[in-house]
Amino acid sequence: KLCVSVGDRAYSTAECIIKASEIDHQVHISRLRNNRTLYHPVTITSTKRGRPRRYGEPFRLNRPLDCASPNECTTLKTLTKRGRELTIQFSCWNKLFMRGKKSMHMSEHPLRLVKIEIKNASGLVVFKRPLWLVVSGKRAHELSLGEIYSIYCQRFDIEHFFRFGKNKLLLDKSQSPDVHHE
Repeated sequence: KLCVSVGDRAYSTAECIIKASEIDHQVHISRLRNNRTLYHPVTITSTKRGRPRRYGEPFRLNRPLDCASPNECTTLKTLTKRGRELTIQFSCWNKLFMRGKKSMHMSEHPLRLVKIEIKNASGLVVFKRPLWLVVSGKRAHELSLGEIYSIYCQRFDIEHFFRFGKNKLLLDKSQSPDVHHE
């Protein structure tokens, strides 16, 4: 069965993506910073001496003019709990790469990049910046763009529990032998 793990910006590192892609049935979805740079695959092989190139042209998320045309585009209309109609626009680029470390070759792990923009009924953007998600794993293409967004949105439900548990139930301090905390 397909297993999906979801994380915030801290989980879009080379270590997390490589560990998640080692498991055949796991897909990892995480948010990217808006100033991150990914890379296209190498298209031109040079005849120069030295190590062959691993990364192609840069894909800068904070420069929309540099972005190539997406491989997939989808639009979804939805209603909020208060009855407002929103339009969610998805753009997806396949086979992008991020730089790794010396011991972690990210050029062997293609990524799927999803850009999500939410607009109101009059066509104005609701949020100032788009949401950038990276999807990695051997079975990443089995999820549709709508499924990726809905799975990522489910992450926020558990975040409320973590905040409540740390603030009110002292779950971050409960392993202490101090009786005062209990």
